[in-house]
Amino acid sequence: MNFFPDSMETQPMDPAIKEQWTKALRSGEYKQGKRRLNTLTLPEGTVYCCLGVLCDLHNKTTGEGQWSDSIEKMVGHMVRQYDCERNYLPDSVQSWAQLSCVAEMALSEANDDGADFSAIANWIEEHL
Repeated sequence: MNFFPDSMETQPMDPAIKEQWTKALRSGEYKQGKRRLNTLTLPEGTVYCCLGVLCDLHNKTTGEGQWSDSIEKMVGHMVRQYDCERNYLPDSVQSWAQLSCVAEMALSEANDDGADFSAIANWIEEHL
């Protein structure tokens, strides 16, 4: 199943960040979630969408940005936000990674539609 657009104009992202991101997606360190950057779920624990992984790398690499609990609470879930964003990249992360809005949307949709982190990492390597 193809989760990504057949054709799309994208700009290259920062190569060092791209390598770090694809490595993190394949590492097994991050459990994959959907529709939010980061969610604490019971009993699974913390899950990230692919963009949430990039936010976590931004925080670990730059020391900037901050994870905090969101006001959005659901039974058995605690949604977390990164620099006041729950669903999409904050401008600071988008600029740091040099990731276009078009690529961000394609990755978000693929993640939420069921593409696993390995498929997402492959697409990032091939298209960004």
